[in-house]
Amino acid sequence: GSKLGQFGAYDNVSLASDWDVKYYDGTSRASTGKTDGSNWKTNVGDRLEAYKGYIFWLKAGAGTLDVTFKLNNSLVASENVRTIPVLGNQVGALKSNKGWNLVGQPYLSRYAGGKAGINYMTFPDGVAAQTYTTLRSTDNAGNGKIIDPFTAYFVQVDNSDDITFAINGRSSAPASVKNDASDMLQLDFTTATGTDNTNLIIDNDQTTEYTIGQDMVKWLGTGTAKPQVYTRLDNLNFSYNALPLASVANLPLGFYTLTASKTTISANATSARSLSKLLLWDNTAKIETNLLTSNYSFTADAGTNNTRFTISAQRVPTATEMAEKVGAPTIITMQTKMLVSNLTGENNILVYDAIGKVIFSKHTVNSSLEIPISVSGMYTVKIESSKKMWTLKTVF
Repeated sequence: GSKLGQFGAYDNVSLASDWDVKYYDGTSRASTGKTDGSNWKTNVGDRLEAYKGYIFWLKAGAGTLDVTFKLNNSLVASENVRTIPVLGNQVGALKSNKGWNLVGQPYLSRYAGGKAGINYMTFPDGVAAQTYTTLRSTDNAGNGKIIDPFTAYFVQVDNSDDITFAINGRSSAPASVKNDASDMLQLDFTTATGTDNTNLIIDNDQTTEYTIGQDMVKWLGTGTAKPQVYTRLDNLNFSYNALPLASVANLPLGFYTLTASKTTISANATSARSLSKLLLWDNTAKIETNLLTSNYSFTADAGTNNTRFTISAQRVPTATEMAEKVGAPTIITMQTKMLVSNLTGENNILVYDAIGKVIFSKHTVNSSLEIPISVSGMYTVKIESSKKMWTLKTVF
């Protein structure tokens, strides 16, 4: 542990009355089921444990003060790993409340990623820890999020095995890369006072059950200007929700705003390459929007609303899923265009790029159609008639 240092020139301030240090009691949350401020406990004594996370409370009007510590030689030693003990198998009925640990970044340099096996990290980012941001510890390529030294954040674990931070390269990838091949979507919720997001992981190997390491419950805070958005399932709010495709159908999308505000809902679907549609349904305005092709703007009333919006996802069917291939249209690629031919009758033709966005849409009665293409890559062409549908893939 490290002894709490002095405030430099501010020696007239005193612990407990002018400032305080708190830690998070994850065992209390698991046993009581409460997610409010009762789980923040005052640190007793004048020492802090290495690699555990803490928040510092400072009285209003005190300005900016520095806490200093003597640098112990062991903190800069060249050991291969640093180990943090965590609690996972706590008593409690609801899995979403188990296994919460506030940990500290264990190096004096920046660190890439959380640790092997931890997919998500939740950071307190609001006044009095009233709002939180959850990030995936690595992207699909295994690149870790960069964490500054002296940063504390929450991880959720389902066992009490120690977690380790490897020093070599200071980067870590999740032990489970199951989600990397799935469709990943980020839904952004932007108001005049800020932006929040929630994430969907669409993978038919997932279930609707809350799974630690695959799902992450949303830490909600109201009363601050930052908006909040989340998907809802089984009375839980999610910042990351891993589901099979069939369960992303009329999935409730809830939100909170402090004041009425013009708001935009948009989707980042760069890691959702097999989706053809992501449909947002506004139950108040009776409007449906495909978020893969356009954003949706509306005026959000102040407060919480869990019933206005739902989300539904659809995948592009592959050619092997088509029951009938005889007489299918053909595609020929040329320098700056593709030629679709062997068309019969009326057809709707849609072209999707590699990330699932519609880049071309046309209704035609001609037997062939030229489609301009400006960028090389893989494209999916969907052709719909009154009786048949074909889905063809081509590399341009």
